[in-house]
Amino acid sequence: MPKGPLWDGRLISRSDRKSSAAKEAARGDLINTRDLNVHAKSRKTWDTAFIPAAIKGYKAMLIRRVAQLVEALGSQTDATVDLSQCFDFMGDLAFGGGFELMRDGDSDGLWHMMERGLYLPALTQQVPWCLGFLPYFSMAGKKESDALRKFALDQAKRRLQEGSIHNDLFYYLMDAKRLDAKPQPLPLVISNATLAIVAGSDTSATVLSNTFFFLLSHPESYDRLQSEIDEAFPPGDKDPTDTALLSNLPYLTAVIKESLRLLPPVATSLQRAPTVGTGISSFLKVPPSSFRLTQSIAIHGTFLRALTSTSPTDGWQKITTPEFVTNDDAFIPFSTGPANCVGKNLAMLEIRMVVAHIMRAFELQFSDGYDTQRWEEDLKDYFVMQKGSLPVNLTRRTG
Repeated sequence: MPKGPLWDGRLISRSDRKSSAAKEAARGDLINTRDLNVHAKSRKTWDTAFIPAAIKGYKAMLIRRVAQLVEALGSQTDATVDLSQCFDFMGDLAFGGGFELMRDGDSDGLWHMMERGLYLPALTQQVPWCLGFLPYFSMAGKKESDALRKFALDQAKRRLQEGSIHNDLFYYLMDAKRLDAKPQPLPLVISNATLAIVAGSDTSATVLSNTFFFLLSHPESYDRLQSEIDEAFPPGDKDPTDTALLSNLPYLTAVIKESLRLLPPVATSLQRAPTVGTGISSFLKVPPSSFRLTQSIAIHGTFLRALTSTSPTDGWQKITTPEFVTNDDAFIPFSTGPANCVGKNLAMLEIRMVVAHIMRAFELQFSDGYDTQRWEEDLKDYFVMQKGSLPVNLTRRTG
């Protein structure tokens, strides 16, 4: 089924609704379009940016950023670090240049802008009919939502002026390899840029933060993962940049998947709505005026609950034994079907590499006085899960 009316409610910019040119461009927007044929056409462009050859081209940028992260964390071993605010990668991968959050701090207020900018669409998606009244009201998050769009536009304009010198995400989205490629409509450029920033940076940072929270909450899992990484990449030897080897570390994969199961970054808003005549069987039809909302966080708990505790990874590792009966098809942290997350393979590569580097370089623990109950209490569901602070103390490992 195509996407439901929730997506109409997320088009909060006046330009998204007023101008006919903007409306036509919005139809080609991968994340918001509800037309299956238009989505399939737009998806082809995005797919080219995530084929194995393209992902291989991103590897050098990712390695450089991960090394910068380790260096930045290493300079703060005598202080408490908010680990949830340290992950800055998507700038290079999307636009050929980073936002430099690790080097300069959040001088542009990007993290706050993303969180507050996502608040208003998360509200209006529940009541799409309110969009016509929105320009006449001052609502919480509207200023930040506009600022996020402007930031995305500025990044996209900068990248467009540079031309085809970088084989980054925008190189593929602008179809730069085609000499006869027509310029993309500006509203579509803005939408793609915003999607790259939010979906690529914010969700990965949330998954990484959740993963380290669970690991620090369960020292036995932390130690087991660290041992696996040390065995594959002995300290003092090569850095953990071999993506093939990383993908074959079973406990590392289990850690990440269990974190995705317990706290998927898009937890409740996978909505679909039927077209006329959609049927589940020959005698069961779904009314076209209805919609279906899939909550991955609930499905993961119902069909994939391997242990009564929330200890990461051990439950995931044991689900292959007769003791546990699960349905692997219910694991949908990246959604499912033709509208699933186009960048999931890159996301997994990025998360594996970051976790391996940090675990290999440092010993981490929660900062003194941190209440671990705060982590889940501070999570906010703004379509994409927003996280709170994760204060940790770290020391460099020797050897």
